[in-house]
Amino acid sequence: MHTLDRRGFLKQSLGIGFGAGVAALHAQRTVGANERLVVGIMGCGGRGSSLIDYFAQRPDITVKTACDVNQAKFRRIADIVSGHSGKAPGRETDFRRMLEDPDIDIVINATPDHWHGVGTIMACQAGKHVYVEKPASHNIWEGRKMIEAARKYRRVVQTGMQTRSAPYAMHAREAIRAGQLGKIHTVRVHQIVKSNLTRASLPVVPVAPDFNYDMYCGPAEVTPYRGPAGYLLQWNFSGGDLFADAVHQIDLARWFIGKGHPKTVHTAGGVLVHRGQREIPDTQTTTYEYDDDVLLVFQGSTDGAGLAKLSQRERNGEAFPEWLRSSERVECYGTNGFMVFARHGGGWQVFGPDGKIKLEEYGKPGNEPHVANFIECIRSGKTPNADIEDGHISAAMGHLANISYRLGKRQLRFDGNTETFPDDAEANALLKRKYRAPWIIPEQV
Repeated sequence: MHTLDRRGFLKQSLGIGFGAGVAALHAQRTVGANERLVVGIMGCGGRGSSLIDYFAQRPDITVKTACDVNQAKFRRIADIVSGHSGKAPGRETDFRRMLEDPDIDIVINATPDHWHGVGTIMACQAGKHVYVEKPASHNIWEGRKMIEAARKYRRVVQTGMQTRSAPYAMHAREAIRAGQLGKIHTVRVHQIVKSNLTRASLPVVPVAPDFNYDMYCGPAEVTPYRGPAGYLLQWNFSGGDLFADAVHQIDLARWFIGKGHPKTVHTAGGVLVHRGQREIPDTQTTTYEYDDDVLLVFQGSTDGAGLAKLSQRERNGEAFPEWLRSSERVECYGTNGFMVFARHGGGWQVFGPDGKIKLEEYGKPGNEPHVANFIECIRSGKTPNADIEDGHISAAMGHLANISYRLGKRQLRFDGNTETFPDDAEANALLKRKYRAPWIIPEQV
C-alpha cells in the first residue's frame, strides 16, 4: 500500500480537498474481539470532555490523542484520561495530524456543528470509525455526503443520540409498535432550552493568543467571535440552540413511529424573547406531515419559566418526572392511549382511555450503552443504534424547519427520495452551504 508522510499528506489534502490524499493513508483492517481500540478526539469542550470519560473508562480503549484549536481546552481532557489510565493523551491543534496516525481506530467528533460533516467525512476517508455528536450535520446536503463516506469506506459512524441505546427507550418503542396506543396520529416534541450562554445576544469578544480562530471557523465564513456558545446564534455555524438539543426528542419521535423524512414542513415563530444579534429563532413551532395522516409537532423555546430539565434522581430511574414541568419530553397520541416519555432517563408512562396508567417504566440515560453499542459494532460490522443515516434524517428535520422559517414561514413540500423541494429553487438553494477553502466537500467523497 502506498502511504504518505506527514508533510505530503498535509500538502495534498490542502491542495485537492480531502479525497484521494487522505483515503490512501490507511488500509482497512479487521479488529479482533479482544483487541484494544485506540481513540482520538476532535473538540475538547464540555461535550467532548463528557464523551471521553465514557470511552476512557473502558478497559478495551486507549485514548491516544486529543485535538482542539483552543489549547486552553486540553487540561480537562488530560485530567480525565490520566485519571483512568495514568497517562495523559498527546495533543494536536490540527486534526489532520491525528487522522494520519495509523494507530488510531476511532475519532470522536465533538466539535461545533459546522465541523461535524467535514470532520466525519475526512475521518472515514482516513480509515477511522467515527462517533459524531448531534446534530449530525450543518445542512441536508452534507448529511447525505456523510452517509456516502461511511458506506464507501465501510466505517461505523454512530451519532450521539444516546437515548436510542437506553433499554427503557427500546421498551417504549416496542410498546408503541405492539399497538398499546392504537393508531398513532400525532407525536409532539417539547423542548425548552434554558441556558444563560445562549439566551441573549452575545457580544464580540477577543480571541485568545492560543486559540486558532481561523481553524475554528473552518468551512464557515470567518465572522466576529462571540464566545464559546456564540456559534449557536448564527446560521453560519449551526441550526440553533433549540434544534441542537431537540434533535434528541425529534429522533426518538421518528424512531417510535417508524418515520423518515416528512412530506411537508411548516414553521412559525421567530426571535420573540431575546433581541439583538441573534439570527436564529428563540421560539419555534414546527409541524411535519407524513403520508398516512400522521403529524409530528415540535414546540420549543429558549425561555420557559417554571420548566426544568430532569433532576439526577429522575434521570437515574428512581422517580417519574413532574410531566408538565419537564422541559424535554415526547408525547405520543393514539386512538387507544397516550404516552409521555422523558428523553434522558426519567422513564415513560402510558395512559389508557379511562385515564388510568396502563404501562410504565423508569429509565436511565443511555450514555454507556451507546458507547458500548458503537464499540461492539466496530468489532462485529453490525449497524449501530444511531447510524449516520438516522442521524442525518433527524438532523434534517431541524434543517427543514429552519428553511421554512428563513423563507417567510411558508409551508414547504419535501421529496424524501431525492432530498429536494420539488419545483422550489428558493428552498433548494438552502440545502447546502457555501464552503470555505480548503474545507470543501466534493461531490464524490
